Amino acid sequence: MKKINISIILISSVIIMGLSCEGNNNQEIDCLVKNRCFINESNPVKKITNQEGIIWFNNSQKNYAVYVGVTGSYDSQLVGIVCNLPKEYEVEGLEIIFSGSYYDYDKIVSDLIPGQKYYYLDLCEIKKK
Repeated sequence: MKKINISIILISSVIIMGLSCEGNNNQEIDCLVKNRCFINESNPVKKITNQEGIIWFNNSQKNYAVYVGVTGSYDSQLVGIVCNLPKEYEVEGLEIIFSGSYYDYDKIVSDLIPGQKYYYLDLCEIKKK
């Protein structure tokens, strides 16, 4: 009888531990790459889910970026500098749907267009539109 009780306790413990990990919203685990190209331990400015965007290479920042038009405006645009973009998505003009987090951008943008706001973009999910 003791062996059965111990087995039930062990199995229950494993199930409970597994369920407690399912609700973990830790960006470092969920995102495509654990190492970001920026050092910014602050909280994200905003988290986004299933956002449409277009990939372009940003010449001034020497990196790929995801461009998103701001709803309700005709000239505002979010520019997410991405450091964990999978190679198969390094295609100019590629329309995507993505999820991730925007973080404050701390570099100087020499060719900033009015209406653009730059962020670091930590991707968690990406797919072709």
